[in-house]
Amino acid sequence: MDKNQALVFLTTHQPIRAENELRKIIRYFHEASYYFQCHPDPACVPVFLNCFGHYSNMGIYTTIENILLEVDRDIVLYHLNEALYSQCPAIRYWCARLAQTFFSPQLIDGLIYVYEQGDLSSQCAALTALSDIRHRKVENFLEQALTRATDTDLLVLLKFVYTQQAMEGSPLGKLAIN
Repeated sequence: MDKNQALVFLTTHQPIRAENELRKIIRYFHEASYYFQCHPDPACVPVFLNCFGHYSNMGIYTTIENILLEVDRDIVLYHLNEALYSQCPAIRYWCARLAQTFFSPQLIDGLIYVYEQGDLSSQCAALTALSDIRHRKVENFLEQALTRATDTDLLVLLKFVYTQQAMEGSPLGKLAIN
């Protein structure tokens, strides 16, 4: 598979909608991934980010992360931030998970969007990514989220992230955590 074939294949399968679809195309997905592992190229970033779907990923998400680590970080951040606003909830979820590797203040607004629009899994992925970003926007967001959250599991994670940031020197601490 060459670059053009790989890009066409990946573009055609955005997002991969079901696990049975993935089972049918996994060999081609691996061929496209192998090409970009050997030939890192910025053109692959948006097409990989938009392939994510809801299914057991059969190991492909780790492959995507490894490919993206070989591409210029600024390019990955640009496209990752765009993907956090995808109309597809699965893309937003998996890109929030990827943001844990590529954390940057550039992703704060997109991660907050994922948190506000997502289900509990997406909210947890966004919070985990935000936990590594020390920024006033994150502090303000955490303070507001703590006052609005009603889900017990989400509150536990919010309190953990808030406390973690406070302990690591972030200027947090105005809001008491019970």
